[in-house]
Amino acid sequence: MVLSGVQIIGALFGVLLLYLAFVHQKRREFTIKEWIAWSGLAMVFIVFAVFPQILDPITTKLRFFRTLDLMVILGFMFMVIAIFYTYTLSRTNQKKLETIIRAEAIGKTLKSLTKKK
Repeated sequence: MVLSGVQIIGALFGVLLLYLAFVHQKRREFTIKEWIAWSGLAMVFIVFAVFPQILDPITTKLRFFRTLDLMVILGFMFMVIAIFYTYTLSRTNQKKLETIIRAEAIGKTLKSLTKKK
């Protein structure tokens, strides 16, 4: 079995992702569940990079010409979902922060008004 350049790069990316997940878990930045999820994703990525023929039944069923086409479309779908999720988290945190800052500002204003009387 001879691996192409794209397969080697994909496998190396998966190994890097696996290593980063391990490092973050060791630093206790990830819980065990998060580490398992990221490690599982990395291993699936490595398997699909090294053995893309695993996806051939799906590729033919969906009438793609190549497995790479399927992987690119799935990658774009994942990126859109990840960006949307990150955006919604950011907006939620922004609203919470505005509420906290507003409450703090009102509290300081009330304290300064009561001290002046």
